[in-house]
Amino acid sequence: MSSSTTGAVRIAPRNGTALDSARLELASASTELEAAQEIVSTEQKAVELAREGLSIAEVSYENGVITAAELNDARVSLLETEWVLMQAKYVQILAAARTRHAAGI
Repeated sequence: MSSSTTGAVRIAPRNGTALDSARLELASASTELEAAQEIVSTEQKAVELAREGLSIAEVSYENGVITAAELNDARVSLLETEWVLMQAKYVQILAAARTRHAAGI
């Protein structure tokens, strides 16, 4: 017996497991990014609708159809909708960063 093989046990590297884990992380991050992009798109449409609602409310107020309180409700609704859009964009930025990190970029 040679001294190089006596008592030495070779352990096969588990690169497959690490690779599988990396692939899973990338797939998960990509799915999260796609979901975040869909949410941003939906919230952008909601902001457009809230702007349209405010425009209608302004005309209605000018014509005496609604009160100042109702006009302010439309303004607040737009602000809240824009805030939700900003939060969605933030989540999208984080998801994009996670995806790039998982991809090794």
